Order: sequence, then C-alpha cells, then structure tokens
Amino acid sequence: MLGWSFSVDHQKDSTRPATAQEDEHDFIAFWQSHTYGLDWLDELVEQGNAICLSRVYYPSLYTLQLRHVLPVMAFRQPPHVRWLPRWENGKLIGRDRPQFTLIDKEIFTGDPDRWVLITVFDLS
Repeated sequence: MLGWSFSVDHQKDSTRPATAQEDEHDFIAFWQSHTYGLDWLDELVEQGNAICLSRVYYPSLYTLQLRHVLPVMAFRQPPHVRWLPRWENGKLIGRDRPQFTLIDKEIFTGDPDRWVLITVFDLS
C-alpha cells in the first residue's frame, strides 16, 4: 500500500513543542492513510500551527498542539481519507475504510493546548 502510518503521542513535557530527540511518550492514537494523507500536516506547518521536526530521516516527526489533531480523533477519520485502495498483483480489487485506533479516550477532557508528537512512517 502506498501511504502513511501515523501515531500521535503524549510528550513527557507537554507544555512546550517536542524535539526530534523525544524518547518518552505514550500513544494516543494510530491510523493509516493513502498517498495524500500527509497533506493536512503539511498545511498545518505552512499555517504555523505545527512544526516539522524531521522529514529528512526516517520516520518523519511533527509536533503541534493537541487542538489541531482533536478533530481527527473525534471523528476517527483521517483527514482527506474516505477509502484506502486494496491492491492485488498490481490490480485494484476493492477499497477499505481506514483503520483508526484511539488508545487514550480521556484525551478529549484534557487541555487542548498540550503539545503532542506525531510520528509518520512511509508505507510504500
């Protein structure tokens, strides 16, 4: 599958943006998206609402305030993604709804100004 795998993580110190060296964090949510699934994060970076910590090394790292990712988690729908193509032997054989896993359901009751770390893996 061509696309991206996302994990959203709590940071040890959520009062400030993350750094590329963050090593202590807890999962909040996980999902996969198709080829254009990274566009929403790039748009947030362009608007000044997210910081791209690394796209040179693998994986890509972003940090942003929770308020910018809460809508994604509330609707359990990755931005710009309705269906993921299912391929077999180079042929499109169907489509699937993206899988979305919300691990920390208490996330909606906390401070939306907390900073989180988003780790993105290329699935190609």
